[in-house]
Amino acid sequence: MKNTKPLFIGLYDTGLLGIRYLSSTLKSNGYDTQLIFLKSFNSYSVDEPTEIEYGLLHKTIKEINPSYIGISIMSTFYLSVAQRIVREIKKTSNIKIIIGGAYATLFPEKCLEITDIICRGEGEDAILEFTNALEAGQTFDHISNIGIKTASGTQINDIRTLETNLNKLPPPDFGGENMYYINGDKLMRGDPQGRSHSYELTTSRGCPNKCSYCSTGSIRKLYEGKGPFIRQRNVADVIAELLDVKKKNPGLQKLRFWDEIFPWNKEWVLEFAKEYKTKIGLPFEAWGHPRITSDPVCIKAMVDAGLSKIVIGIQSGCPTVRKDIYMRDETQEHIFNCAKVLSDAKVPLVIYDLF
Repeated sequence: MKNTKPLFIGLYDTGLLGIRYLSSTLKSNGYDTQLIFLKSFNSYSVDEPTEIEYGLLHKTIKEINPSYIGISIMSTFYLSVAQRIVREIKKTSNIKIIIGGAYATLFPEKCLEITDIICRGEGEDAILEFTNALEAGQTFDHISNIGIKTASGTQINDIRTLETNLNKLPPPDFGGENMYYINGDKLMRGDPQGRSHSYELTTSRGCPNKCSYCSTGSIRKLYEGKGPFIRQRNVADVIAELLDVKKKNPGLQKLRFWDEIFPWNKEWVLEFAKEYKTKIGLPFEAWGHPRITSDPVCIKAMVDAGLSKIVIGIQSGCPTVRKDIYMRDETQEHIFNCAKVLSDAKVPLVIYDLF
């Protein structure tokens, strides 16, 4: 095991895939990573950690004694919590703190007001180069995706080309004893997802849409000319991940696919449905789109494989609002046809997302 010990902190999401992928990438390269999940997800309100929970966090950080700390900020809702964590760490330590996630990606200069180092975009290769540089005692100011605070201002390095082969990435870190969960004024050792009845994953990265209210559209612009934005793992890779998860968590009851739009490649979906039904056989949830989730053959195959719930974004019944404000290009006919396909296929639960 190498000397550099990274610690990643995830806020308000025990399944946070970003830091789990970073951790597995570093572990596969010989690093002893640790993860702390602070608070559980709540889509209705964001309760600030209690003083007891902040105390447990800083006590755990001190015990781990990491070489550096990475914090993921997915939303500005969590910004004040991240700011306090960084501020309190800096009071007693000179440890390097690197911030990543959607906030660092889209607002790098603002993020560097909080910390001295950021990582933008998909971070597996960047964080590995960063960690290797620390291990070797080298500088890291030249690394793509990295931004730093300098004596004269800020230096925001260019974003690297996207990884097109998602199958080369190790599956997200899961089920190990290198994790801690802080919630309800308690500290629990071990992976909180390892005790859960559900598991979250993605089979792809990127989205074909450019909705005005979603960060993905802005991130997509950053990656123009950097390779195909939409990429898909092969079915065998996904099934292998799920077989391992089922082995580690015998109490697993359902799966949640967090792909931006799940059933968009017919050939892939049909292969997936066949393999999933035979080898996994658990109910699963996914996200769809009125214009894309409309192939009756795909939807029927998914229902037969175990699709128990699908969420379809509509946002507004007014075509003008959808097109001119939300930048969505589906028509009324797309919506009606999608609803009919889902009804005919007898999807157990369909949720239509409206603002």
